Amino acid sequence: MNSMTGFSERGFSIQGTPVRLQIRSWNHKGLDIRLRLPRMESPKIESWLKQEVEAHVKRGSVEVFFEIQSPNVTGAEALPPALPLERVEFAYHQLVNLKKRLGLEVPIGVQDILGYPEVLLKTPPSESLVAREAEWISQFQEEFRSVLKDFLNSRQNEGIHLLADLRQRVSLLRAALDQADGLRPALREKFKDRVQKRLAQAFEAYPSADVRESALFESRLSQEVAFVLEKQDIEEEMVRFKGHLEVLSQVLVQPGPHGKRLDFIYQELHREITTLSNKAQDVGMSQIAVDIKLLIDQMREQSLNLE
Repeated sequence: MNSMTGFSERGFSIQGTPVRLQIRSWNHKGLDIRLRLPRMESPKIESWLKQEVEAHVKRGSVEVFFEIQSPNVTGAEALPPALPLERVEFAYHQLVNLKKRLGLEVPIGVQDILGYPEVLLKTPPSESLVAREAEWISQFQEEFRSVLKDFLNSRQNEGIHLLADLRQRVSLLRAALDQADGLRPALREKFKDRVQKRLAQAFEAYPSADVRESALFESRLSQEVAFVLEKQDIEEEMVRFKGHLEVLSQVLVQPGPHGKRLDFIYQELHREITTLSNKAQDVGMSQIAVDIKLLIDQMREQSLNLE
């Protein structure tokens, strides 16, 4: 099980061009991929990057930052490519003829020439340029896979630490539940005495000399005590809590994304311990329930980082 938090960064060079690549991620309910890329001649790079991330990441907000740094060049290498002079001259003559025909006195400037449709029209790339671009993309994809591998390893390593912490808290939950289970016999006797005393006080307020009525009172008293004790018994909540805890332990050793499933288990644990505390009506049991709820909330917070 991986964490949703990860980071990897690397600088490298492709065909003499410095490149910096960074991948980082944080918590998110689903999968959100954000690309911060320079303007590329090949739009296929963007779709390829998303496919690579989607193949390995199931949840989290992932940001891919890719920067092409300008190399230090001087002289002729730093000059922009020459304009096509034939097209510039053709555009100029066309604009001069149009000016004469319309009788315009406005001078023709550089912007007018560059704005002519065919002046900056791109020529089809040569075969050597196509091959060079394909080689550049191939090298970039190889470097990206390497950075992505480091990024995934960082998510996996953090996930290992998170799982170790969660397993330790599961042990603490079991210990707290055993402590609560140890209070049950004393609570049952205490509650039984309390119910019997209240029922006896109620019948003493209306005494009867009839032997049959007294026998009926004893029978009814036993039934009421049994009914109330059954209603207040926390056995079912204890069994369900232990069952959810066992499922939680199994999930924590299974591979794959389980973040949403863990959140459901925590909700069930919290519900059972709340019901148990309300039924017990005991200070000691309430304190144990508070400690258990605190552990569950801590585990929920930790699990928000899991994929």
